[in-house]
Amino acid sequence: MWYILPLLAGVCIALSEFCSKYIADDQSTVEMKILLANVLGMLCSLALMPLEQVQVSFNPFAIGLLLVNGGIMAIAGTLYYVGLKHIDISVSTVLTKTSVLVYTLGGIFLMGEQLTVLQIAGTALVILSLASINGLGTLKKIKLNTWASILLVTGCLFGLSILSDNYLSQYFSPFFYLFSMFTTTSIILSVYYVLSKRVAFSAPKQKMLLTQLVAAGLSVGGQALLLMTYRLGGYVSLSNLFALIRLPLVLIFGIIILKERSNIQQKLISIAILTAGLILLKL
Repeated sequence: MWYILPLLAGVCIALSEFCSKYIADDQSTVEMKILLANVLGMLCSLALMPLEQVQVSFNPFAIGLLLVNGGIMAIAGTLYYVGLKHIDISVSTVLTKTSVLVYTLGGIFLMGEQLTVLQIAGTALVILSLASINGLGTLKKIKLNTWASILLVTGCLFGLSILSDNYLSQYFSPFFYLFSMFTTTSIILSVYYVLSKRVAFSAPKQKMLLTQLVAAGLSVGGQALLLMTYRLGGYVSLSNLFALIRLPLVLIFGIIILKERSNIQQKLISIAILTAGLILLKL
């Protein structure tokens, strides 16, 4: 029943990403959004820490990797928000899913995860559904320009971060780890913004601030569930593939709440393919 945790994580992250769509459309500066997201994530993790038995490791390699991972997330998060300003969200969703290939291949070749033939077939179906989930026309709109290349790299960085999360989950308890990650990323971003002297901060609107607080809380909850899955012995590849249930949920939210009715038939087909892939992953 371990797969229930990543499925619940996918639901939490889906709700968080739906909130993030509003945040991306807000006129506040990208720098403010990224820094605020990490500060709020840090506060949410700190508030939830009493719910767990805190585990802290002083292993030098683990601490060093945690700091490096914080830097990776600072870079990847900034590039992702900037990319949303220059490339259609349906295209950016496909481009950043290079993360799936990175953590799946990393799990197999670096961490020795052994997948069955059915699970490999399920992985292939999930990747196919991701490539077509916004309609086959989306694939035709992809042009390998500067921003597309940046989003491809961003997806790879997200994948590397997930592999690091899996390794570090054995050294730190979930909420303490997330608190450390968000704190590290916030410090790195703050130092960079101060040294660059080119960043213009603007006060966030109250509605955006509340939305980002909700998004941060949901994101922390989802990531904590994935970390718990790793600690229980769940594969990093399978756990994160199950968590991809968030993508059809985001599409369903968009159809019902935002009235996004384009390519509904293709979206439903992609959701069916993804569901079939998840079933094969479970077998």
